Amino acid sequence: MKRKISTTLSAFCCALLLGAAPGIASSKSENKADKAPARADHQMWSPVTLSGTISMVDPAERLVVVRDSTGVPFDVVVTHATRIRSGDQKLTLSELVSKTDKAVSITIVPEKRGDMGKMIEVTG
Repeated sequence: MKRKISTTLSAFCCALLLGAAPGIASSKSENKADKAPARADHQMWSPVTLSGTISMVDPAERLVVVRDSTGVPFDVVVTHATRIRSGDQKLTLSELVSKTDKAVSITIVPEKRGDMGKMIEVTG
């Protein structure tokens, strides 16, 4: 008799758990769907403008290194949205290679993935 009650009780518990499992899984997925997606265009920090000298340009890595007046290097990631100018002329990243050791003013947006270049303007 004890064995029959134990077996019945075990079967009831298993059925109860299996019946509740789909509800638990769907409620978790509903909670994830209720959350608003993170905005990709949200900036954590404000843009910063710096002046310095171009010390290196690497078009393959889309990277420009600028040293400020105190000698501190800033690695600037160049994206498709980065504007590069010399006076009133637009430049490409490849054309910027010839401007190494020239004075420059840069506007960067610090992000977790690095300093993202917003504008690079050759001034000298």
